[in-house]
Amino acid sequence: MAAGRSAAFALAALGAFLSAERAHGESGLASCPCLEWAGLDSHLVGNHIVYKPIGSGVSYNWPANYGNGACQTHDAGLAPVCGQGAPATRRLASFPSWCTDQWCWVSKNNCQGTNFMRSVLFPSVPDLYFSYTTCGSIDSFSAWAAGNAGSSSVNLVVESYLQSSRLQIEDAYQKNAGSVSLECIYTEQCICKDCVQNSAWGQELNAAEVGTWLKPGTGTEGQRLASCMTKAVADTFRRVAAKESDAQTSRVGYQYFADQASGSMIQWPLADWCPATGFDPRFRPWYAAGATGPKDIVVVVDVSGSMSSSNRHQKSRQAAEAILNTLVWKDFATIILFNHDISSVYSDVLVPVTNTNRESMLKWLGEQNWMLGSTNFKLPIEKVFTVIEASVTAGKTSTCQRAVMFLTDGEADFDEADYLLAQQKSSEWDIAWFTYALGTGAKKEVTKRLACDNKGIFYPVPDTADLTEIMAAYYAYFAVGQASCSPSFSRYADANTAEILYAGCLPMLERTASKSSLLGVACMDINMLSSIDQLKAQPDQAWEQLACEMSDVTKKCRHMHLTDCSLQKLRLQVSTESMCGDSANAASVQTQKCPCLDRNCQDEESFLDEKGYFCDAWIGDDCSKAATEKWGYSQSGQAMLMQKCKLSCGLCELKDPCPYTDTEQCSSSTLGGRGTCRACQSKVSGVGIDDRDMCCPGKAGTYAPKCGEATPSTTPTSGGPSPSPYIVDTANTVIHTGTLTLSISNVAAQFVQDATAKQAVAKGIAQTAGVLEDKVEITSFSQSSRLLRELPVERRLADGNVVVQFLIRGSSAQEANVRQNLQATNTLQANIATEVQKNFFYTLMVSSLVEGSPSDSSDAPGSAEDSTGIGMVIGILAGCLVGVAALVLAIWFFFFRRTKKTPVTSVASAAAPKATPIPPVMAAAPTPIPPVMCPPPAQRLAVPSTWKNQDRTKEFYSLEPEPALLADVQHMLDATWKKVKTRDRRDGGEPKRMVATGVRRVENNVLFQRYLSEVNRIKDKRSHPCTALDRLRGGSPSTVSSGGSNITGGRLDNRVNETVLWHGTSPQGAVGIAQNGFDLSRAGSAAGSMYGPGIYLAEASSKSDEYAQDDQGGLYSGEYCLILCKAVLGEPMCLTAGGDSVHALVKASMDGGAYDSVLGDREASVGTYREFVVYREEQVYPEFIVLYKRAD
Repeated sequence: MAAGRSAAFALAALGAFLSAERAHGESGLASCPCLEWAGLDSHLVGNHIVYKPIGSGVSYNWPANYGNGACQTHDAGLAPVCGQGAPATRRLASFPSWCTDQWCWVSKNNCQGTNFMRSVLFPSVPDLYFSYTTCGSIDSFSAWAAGNAGSSSVNLVVESYLQSSRLQIEDAYQKNAGSVSLECIYTEQCICKDCVQNSAWGQELNAAEVGTWLKPGTGTEGQRLASCMTKAVADTFRRVAAKESDAQTSRVGYQYFADQASGSMIQWPLADWCPATGFDPRFRPWYAAGATGPKDIVVVVDVSGSMSSSNRHQKSRQAAEAILNTLVWKDFATIILFNHDISSVYSDVLVPVTNTNRESMLKWLGEQNWMLGSTNFKLPIEKVFTVIEASVTAGKTSTCQRAVMFLTDGEADFDEADYLLAQQKSSEWDIAWFTYALGTGAKKEVTKRLACDNKGIFYPVPDTADLTEIMAAYYAYFAVGQASCSPSFSRYADANTAEILYAGCLPMLERTASKSSLLGVACMDINMLSSIDQLKAQPDQAWEQLACEMSDVTKKCRHMHLTDCSLQKLRLQVSTESMCGDSANAASVQTQKCPCLDRNCQDEESFLDEKGYFCDAWIGDDCSKAATEKWGYSQSGQAMLMQKCKLSCGLCELKDPCPYTDTEQCSSSTLGGRGTCRACQSKVSGVGIDDRDMCCPGKAGTYAPKCGEATPSTTPTSGGPSPSPYIVDTANTVIHTGTLTLSISNVAAQFVQDATAKQAVAKGIAQTAGVLEDKVEITSFSQSSRLLRELPVERRLADGNVVVQFLIRGSSAQEANVRQNLQATNTLQANIATEVQKNFFYTLMVSSLVEGSPSDSSDAPGSAEDSTGIGMVIGILAGCLVGVAALVLAIWFFFFRRTKKTPVTSVASAAAPKATPIPPVMAAAPTPIPPVMCPPPAQRLAVPSTWKNQDRTKEFYSLEPEPALLADVQHMLDATWKKVKTRDRRDGGEPKRMVATGVRRVENNVLFQRYLSEVNRIKDKRSHPCTALDRLRGGSPSTVSSGGSNITGGRLDNRVNETVLWHGTSPQGAVGIAQNGFDLSRAGSAAGSMYGPGIYLAEASSKSDEYAQDDQGGLYSGEYCLILCKAVLGEPMCLTAGGDSVHALVKASMDGGAYDSVLGDREASVGTYREFVVYREEQVYPEFIVLYKRAD
């Protein structure tokens, strides 16, 4: 939507908001005035109203004027829901918005045209009503649309309301569980008291009431507990409805809660609806979706002839259908039916359980033969692992927990080798087995051992039992221990109106023990806040952002850790027969306190691994095998993954006994804090909440297309697989053609075959275009590359050109996105350069790019002027051997030619398609390489033999005196001193000499291991050595030749330009660096930053002395400080000029990975110094702290 329309809408909404504010006085609207509560005196104790939550033993003192006679924010600061610091409220990510809204008591008989609601705060007062609307409190959607300060995202509003529901329900359970004298009054759902017809809802309802339905067959105690939990949440339901719904209740949208123990349910509004016989909310999609995170499910069902006995075939089919009905769009599933063979398979890979796919699967179940043949266990179990492996390989997976549900009534051969194979494969793919032995003839030994060997639960199921209820309750396993802090969202159609509703659901948990268990699930429809059509009409892609947030938080994997002890407790809840182990004792299992994980061990939420996945995608997988052929990560990528993702990788300490007496609480929301949906940053599988491929609002993400350009997910009609989650569709038509001219310098002797060069360039183009590599075809490589290869060795450092013509295949929906992505010239240059440098030892730049599409191509060759289209110039020329001339040329390209049309060489113009002019687009820079962290103890490398501390597995830090090195360090100071002064010497004077007074060796194992990991990362990313420093102008740093290589710990690795350099600071600053490492966030705070924010190092002691500072008034007053650092420079970019004009150039080069450092050669240009700049903290290790005094 245009910016003007967006602004107009916001102004209109804000005007409505301000008008509403002016129309309401302190005593409410004239048509619905505030009044004084007649029953006030009966609840006054002293000068306070005493409020006691239903069923609670705790009372709260509220102000005597609570709600009385005037519009005020009566709830602000009041416990238990809105009170700051109240112990219970620490579980809330944020307070409900009504906590700070004005309201007052009103009379329902004197309130026209205004929304009001009955209060249940004081049960002895049946006719107490309140209103937000009369006090001018507008609904959350209007505040959000108007841009009202402090208004939250619609999704965050839903979350805050659900969190307050959770608080009230969980507290009611804690205070009332086990009470036999409990009695809570409630309004019965099936008796629609005072209900009137509502045309919008298509039924009778009472919007001022909340209805409770107690499931028939529930015991008295269970019903009482359920009634009190539902009664407790009724207050929140009423407050939300009073604030968010309009006076006519014209928007269809519900609030509801279902109890896990009894299957009872509460709902707003009270409606003329009574659940049919057999209804159970616990087996509805919204319930299971709210209770658990995403999962992969393989349902394996025996359909042999014996299933005809006792109607087992019908029960099995109904159970399979019930399982499918607990799955939603975030889950993946398939079905395997077996007898003596594989009878039928819905899909050979998992499919996302969208509404359409679910209907397809249910239809497929009805078409199968459910009772034919004998029984074979081996074939279906082998098929399970084939399906899982194929699904993961194809990206058809939630990347979260996996489970197999295996049902049989027969017996079949299964030997020890079969058990071991099943255990090995299940461990590899992290699969839990739920096995069901149906009837008396089932071979329980096999099904039980499959569950016990593979983190699962065995269910013996008599023919008289309810198989559907037993199998569909599997999700309780996944809910154990998952302290879900953000809701899951699902989409469904209202039964009465067929209106599409979007529900946010949150599990309620028992928190009376160290391991939580499921109490139930509470939900709220977003439609209560606004109609979906109204949300979709908002400007600036507001709906796409909301849908992306809903999809994002719902698809995030939830960590679940179950010890053997926890599993045994779950098995015991099924039956003693389900317990594993010969010595299993029910009494001891019940009383045993299970180990637990260290709660301080968490993932770094923002971390993306080297293949584009967040930490939670590794839940269940073995991170220590990331660098194997199976996953294809580098060793440094694996080390970083294990450092950043300790919780998801299963590397947190197991505490036994568990020191915690309560369950872990939520500390903050995961909604809205990131600013960018994960679909815009990482690889995501499957579909979003609207059953469409995941997309990114506003612009295409790294892996997902821009919203509006994605196509609906294809639904298999015959059990076939759905399309890849990373590609919009599988169309294979030519959607783009282009020509690149690559200018090459520093062509090295190991220049290899053209096929490798083509592959590298194609990969760089694919990464930039946002398509898979096999969608890019290099149609022509000019003869320049072969001519360069045939040059004599002494001439192979000359420059040359390679003209590349290419095409991209895909779907028409991708065409515009590909075209736009390829305009990211800095990104294109960096991607191609990075890929080429993995195989070649030269520097290149893209000097021109001619683009076209199949629709505007011509067979007739045009002139150079005709084929230019838009010339795109990227100014990363660097090649240190090219020197000053190369720098001047690079700056000229970057600043003067990037906005002009660039002629293409005659070779390119002869075959290049006619280009369509494209407006320039400012593209995102390459994604910076994530930092390297300290590897786990077992993977740490040896420390220098000169260190006092030699245990590399420990995280130690100390400063060790080195008086024996004082003379050597003094020699280095003298040898690297130059009588040259620059503007960086701010104190004016220039000393004649630096006199060393002390040397301290830094022994910091965490920093040292990070540094070693960085050395290996730089080494691993290239198949050749970096350009040697001694080949550059000025040669190797003088710090090395003056003795630095002798006193440093360990040999310097010349392959990656490891060296020794000075860094100037203060004594106090040096200690901070020695303890915590360099901090790039402070880059440039003490001195300038000619080549951008980085860590500046020097070979000349006199240059670093310009940055050094006196420890004024401190312990080392009058003394200055240098740090002698070990640094890994990798591939250096040689520059002579600096300043703001080259900062973007430098950043693009570093982020793209083509270069690792900058050699700022101001000595060559103005006769001062050479400086070495690195842009990653782990590239430098502070090896020695040198204290000195300046001598005049």
